Amino acid sequence: PLLNQAIAAYRDAERRSQALALDRTLVRAHLLSASFDLEDQLPREAAASAREAFAVRKDSWTAALSLHRALEAQGLEHEADEALERARAAARVDNRACGLVPYLLARAERRRDVGEERRLVEVIESCDA
Repeated sequence: PLLNQAIAAYRDAERRSQALALDRTLVRAHLLSASFDLEDQLPREAAASAREAFAVRKDSWTAALSLHRALEAQGLEHEADEALERARAAARVDNRACGLVPYLLARAERRRDVGEERRLVEVIESCDA
């Protein structure tokens, strides 16, 4: 119940802005804000929040992936692909980056890169194990 109240309060954009103004280094808060903005079909705002998170933690694959999703929602394919590549680079040191793999697989499918598709399917299978 308390968590649901906190999430409901955080969904209020004004309160979210106030919380982030207190500490711009709250990576999770920026990522949560980006997620809510995407859900509310506000991709520019989502991209701004994701950029803030990535600025704080350049090694965060989740921040780069969040930026990818926001840029893709805006139709900025080239920039979205660059963000996905940054996520991939950051994830190389994080064995828990299984959430990134479906996005990489979708890109490989768009590019018709069969070899990369096969490799990523194996990665997904190891993530599910």
